[in-house]
Amino acid sequence: MFSHTSAQHRPIAARVLIFTLALVCALLAIVAGAHGAQAAGVVGTGTPGSCTAAALQAASSGGGAISFNCGPAPHTIVINGSVLVNNATVVDGGGLITLDGNDMLQHFYVIAPGNLTVRNITLTRGLSSQGGAIAVELNAEALLENVTISLSKAEGATGRGGAAFIRGELTLRASSVVSNVASYQGGALFNSGGLVVVENSIFHNNGAYDSTTATVARGGAIYQVAGIVDVRHSSITSNAAENAGAGVYVQSGSMVLQRVTLAGNSANSVDDTRGGAIYAQTGTVLVNNSTLVYNRARAGGGIFNSAATVTLRNTIVGDNSAPGSNDPTTVLDCDGPTLLTAGNNIIGDGSCLTGPLPSDRKLTPPLLAPLSLAGSQRIALPTLFSPARDTGSSDTNCLAPDQIGNPLNGLCDVGAVEWQGSLLPIAKKQ
Repeated sequence: MFSHTSAQHRPIAARVLIFTLALVCALLAIVAGAHGAQAAGVVGTGTPGSCTAAALQAASSGGGAISFNCGPAPHTIVINGSVLVNNATVVDGGGLITLDGNDMLQHFYVIAPGNLTVRNITLTRGLSSQGGAIAVELNAEALLENVTISLSKAEGATGRGGAAFIRGELTLRASSVVSNVASYQGGALFNSGGLVVVENSIFHNNGAYDSTTATVARGGAIYQVAGIVDVRHSSITSNAAENAGAGVYVQSGSMVLQRVTLAGNSANSVDDTRGGAIYAQTGTVLVNNSTLVYNRARAGGGIFNSAATVTLRNTIVGDNSAPGSNDPTTVLDCDGPTLLTAGNNIIGDGSCLTGPLPSDRKLTPPLLAPLSLAGSQRIALPTLFSPARDTGSSDTNCLAPDQIGNPLNGLCDVGAVEWQGSLLPIAKKQ
C-alpha cells in the first residue's frame, strides 16, 4: 500500500520541481537582463560605444522621457533615421549630446497629436526639404529649450526652413539657431501658418540662397507665410538673403518683435534687394523697444514695407546702408509706404514715418556702439551721448527687463538695450 501511494505522487512532485526550477531561471534571466541592457527611455549604458543610433531609435520608439547615459564627456550620435513623434516625448541631452544628421536626415518630425520637448542638446547637419532639423505639423507642438541648431539645410526647388518648418506650434527658449541654410525661403525658420514664440534666443549667420533664381531667396533668418511669430529678448544678426528680408520676411499674418536687436543682416546678391532687417509684404508687424542698425539692402536698409501695417514704438532704425557700404546716406532706413508710430522712435534719416508724434525724432543719428556680445546675444549699446538714453515711453509700453535682462536705469531707453552707466563688462566687440 505504501509503495503504491508513493508511485502515484512521484509524477506530481517532479512536475512541481520542474516548474519551480523554470520559474527561478526566468527570474534570474530577467534580473540579468536588467543589469546588462539599457533601461527603457535611456540611450546607452554608461559608455560612448553604447550610445548608438539604434539605441536612440529604440529608446524613442514609445515616447515618454528619453535621457542619455553615454559617460561624462560630450558625445555625438550620428543618427540613422528621423525620430517620429506622435505622442508626448521629452528628450534631454544633459548638455553633453549632439545629434548629427550627417547632411542626410532630419532629426525630428512631429505630427498630431505629438508634443515634443527637447532640452540641453545640439542638433547639427540635418537635411530635409522642409525643416532641416525639425518639422512640426498641424495640431502638433514642440518646445526647444537650451538647444543649438546648426549647419542644417532645407534643400530642393522649394527648400524652406533650414533649421525648422512649422505648421503647428513651436516655442524656442534660450536657444541658438546658427549657420543654417534654405535653398528657397527661411534660412533658419519657416512658419507656414503656425504659432511660433521665441524667447531669449539668437538667430545668427543663417541664409536663404537659391541656385537657380536669386529673386525668390527670402527671409535669411525667418520667413512667415501666415500665422503668428512672437520674438522677445532675442537677437537676429548677420543673416543673409539673396533677394529680400535678410532678417525676417513677413508675407502675411502677424509678427511681434519686442526687445530684439536686428543688426548686420544683408540682402545683397541681386540688384533690387529690399529690407535688410525686415521685409513686410502684407499682414501686421509690431516692433517695440527694438534696435535695427547696421543692416544692408538696396532699398529699405532697415525696413521695406510693401503693403503691410507696420507699427514702431520705442524703436531705433538707423545707420543702415546699401550693400558694400557703411555709409548710411547710401540708402533710406525705410522704404515703401510709410509706417505707423506709437511714439518715442529714433530714425537716423528722414524716412519711415510721416506725421510723426512729438516724441519721435527723425534725422537723428542713434550714436550706438559697434555690435558686441553679451552672453550669447548680440547687442548695440547706447553710448554716453546717445539720444536713446532716457527718452523712451514712460508708460507700460516700455518693456522691462531689456533684451539681455538688465533693469531700467532711470527712464526707459529707446531700443532693445538699456544704458547701464558704461559699456557693460560682458560686452565684447564683434
